[in-house]
Amino acid sequence: MIIDTVEISNLGLWENLFLKFDKSINIIQGENGVGKTTLLALLYSLFHDSGIIKFTNKNQEAYICMNLHDSKEKLVLKKVYKKGQSGYFVSSFVDIKKIARMEENKVFIFSGEFLDYDCQLNTKMIKNAMKLLKNVDMERYFSLAYEGVYMSQGQQSVIQILNLLYLIPSNSILLLDAPFAKVDSKIRNNLIEVMKRLKDVQIILTTTITEETEENVIYLIRTCKDIISTRPQFDYNKIFKNNMKQIMRGQEKNEEGKIIVKYMLNQEVKETEKRNIEYKEIKGSSPINAIIDVAEIYINAFLNSRVVGIGTIKWGISDKRIVKGVKLSKDDQDVISRKIAERVGQMKPYVSSDCVEVIFQNIADESKIIEELYVVEVVVKSWTNDILFSTSKGEVYIKTEGGKKKLDAYGIQEELRGRLNGF
Repeated sequence: MIIDTVEISNLGLWENLFLKFDKSINIIQGENGVGKTTLLALLYSLFHDSGIIKFTNKNQEAYICMNLHDSKEKLVLKKVYKKGQSGYFVSSFVDIKKIARMEENKVFIFSGEFLDYDCQLNTKMIKNAMKLLKNVDMERYFSLAYEGVYMSQGQQSVIQILNLLYLIPSNSILLLDAPFAKVDSKIRNNLIEVMKRLKDVQIILTTTITEETEENVIYLIRTCKDIISTRPQFDYNKIFKNNMKQIMRGQEKNEEGKIIVKYMLNQEVKETEKRNIEYKEIKGSSPINAIIDVAEIYINAFLNSRVVGIGTIKWGISDKRIVKGVKLSKDDQDVISRKIAERVGQMKPYVSSDCVEVIFQNIADESKIIEELYVVEVVVKSWTNDILFSTSKGEVYIKTEGGKKKLDAYGIQEELRGRLNGF
């Protein structure tokens, strides 16, 4: 099954958009905010008539129309949005039967960010990656060696991508959101070559990097003039994480898979702090309260930042990016997870606790894992809204490049005005 063309009219970010896809690799490029992630979610939603995309356009009928084909037949899928409702447009009874036969379990959607946070790397995944490279004759282009129980975060990202590609069955459509964020250009090109050699798998991926390539490139721009109603609403976590969990299920608990960690004590972390990543070192004698109190503020700031994807606060890493760790017992971990969930539940308006996850990442010292020493990652999945959330204390924060900023009454008005005007 292959997506051939897609036409979008009056749907959110685009007034009129026509896309032609290649049967192998398709790379969607464009600046932040043009709708690359939203486009993937829309494509995925056509195969799942469950209302996972919410869109209201009071003035005009909006639609997305997809032409598919395989070796046997062609199929047109058209979904219409009108007055907050959505439904399929079917031209004949024959099309109804074709849709009923369509294999939705052959369409996969993943986030490159979720790969790092939701799937603990283990030796079984490394073996899968090596099998894939052997199958496509790409072994000489990758080094998958590791020492003891440690592997760098960048190398883990490569393994996670290769493991995912290994698990994708033939005759599938794979939608990948920003899979190459943590790899350099050479590795990225090698991974694309691996994808090209997969049998009967159509891949559509997004990137903010604009460069010439032999693959089919779709450069996305925002064309809709009606700024206020330009944002289709969807649960990023539900679409991108749930589908991943289905195919990854059982890998972490596989008896063959020994856990591989991504943090080494006193070693420098290569990834720098930026808008969606913050490092925090615990210096006081009460790490539990420090993590809970600061986590709520940063969670609120991330939710209000409108950054699509994931924001992460990492405790146990110094400002100079050196891994120090946080000493925590099992009971301490339970308290931190429970209290943070409670604080999120007290934010207004309502925020699902599912959009926040607390992960206790092991730390290695030479060849072994250090007991009760962790990097605590608080992972915030984006919540696509044009409103502002307040903390349990009624405070409002937004994320900045250098940290976070508390808004006063005037600042809240200015922020909301900017959002309504599309800034």
